[in-house]
Amino acid sequence: MAKLLLWSMALAFITLIQQTFQQTSQKQSYQQASSQQQPLVGAILTSFDQQGQQRRLKIESISPDPQDPEQELSLYTVLYQQADGHWQNLCQSDLEGVSKAIPLSGRWNETGHYIDDASLTFACSNGAIAKCVRWGYKPWKNVQGLSLRGHHQACIRMVRADYCGNGNSHTRVGTPIDIYDPMKINQQNSQSGMVFEAAWGIDGALYLNRPRFQSVIAQLQQECPEKLAKMMHPQVNDFAYRPELDHRTDQRSAQPLLFNDSFIQAIP
Repeated sequence: MAKLLLWSMALAFITLIQQTFQQTSQKQSYQQASSQQQPLVGAILTSFDQQGQQRRLKIESISPDPQDPEQELSLYTVLYQQADGHWQNLCQSDLEGVSKAIPLSGRWNETGHYIDDASLTFACSNGAIAKCVRWGYKPWKNVQGLSLRGHHQACIRMVRADYCGNGNSHTRVGTPIDIYDPMKINQQNSQSGMVFEAAWGIDGALYLNRPRFQSVIAQLQQECPEKLAKMMHPQVNDFAYRPELDHRTDQRSAQPLLFNDSFIQAIP
């Protein structure tokens, strides 16, 4: 029996523990060949919400992610049963009209911190967790000798403009950003017309050139004044993106993992 641990519209995911079907390892992260996944189609997961009410989830379908150049990702259609017995899609549509989920091991708490345990998270394609996986930051993978777990976490903070690393988002749905990193999983678009915004680590922004929306500064001064001061005046020389940046630095250090540009916007 599965227990419903957390449902977050902000991050667009649902987390289960004590699954009725066997999990694969974290490195595989449920992204196996479709022939191995098909037995999961039609599986019913019984769960409970925080009030103790029973909830039922069903895996309706599994299909390859057409956007994945490595052909590793599978997208799940996950339904939940409403009180009247009808089944409805767990996920809302993203900007491309996709309402699918990606299963990932572990879970995220209310501050956006990743917890590596026996939980299973279905991350919806309209949320930051799944977006970052689909953009190439697959947390179960190693690239050039470095785990992408930290890059995935930094990406979640960046997508949500979670500068303080406390789970609070400071962006709006549909706001465009340009993402790039030293390993060139994503490369900077020099023709985007955007301006450098921030350098990111697993706990939020390490260097803030300017927020995505100008009015956000006042909010950050209330949320994390000490961290904001460090973001605006870092104790390192030049956080600007450089191709020769040593990406092998341990992900828990102050070395940025990702960078982003964005348009200057006044209204949040």
